[in-house]
Amino acid sequence: MELTGTKAQESGNALPYVVTSLTSQQQNTICEPNSSDALSYVGSNKLVNAMPKVFNQTLYFNLCANGNIPADRYSGSVDVAILVE
Repeated sequence: MELTGTKAQESGNALPYVVTSLTSQQQNTICEPNSSDALSYVGSNKLVNAMPKVFNQTLYFNLCANGNIPADRYSGSVDVAILVE
């Protein structure tokens, strides 16, 4: 991940990180440690009980640094790789 700067500098000195959720998050709670809305990157996440022939799942990626950084408040790029087995 590369973060080149924020417009309002809300992030202070905290390093940015990505949090993934299954629902759209507008609150800072998604960025709190052990948030129940966040998907864990350690281990695996079961998204459906049975794999249908066609599978669609929306994942939301939130950029956090001292709270959720709004989409229009940062510039840069985030690289994400997903393995589906």
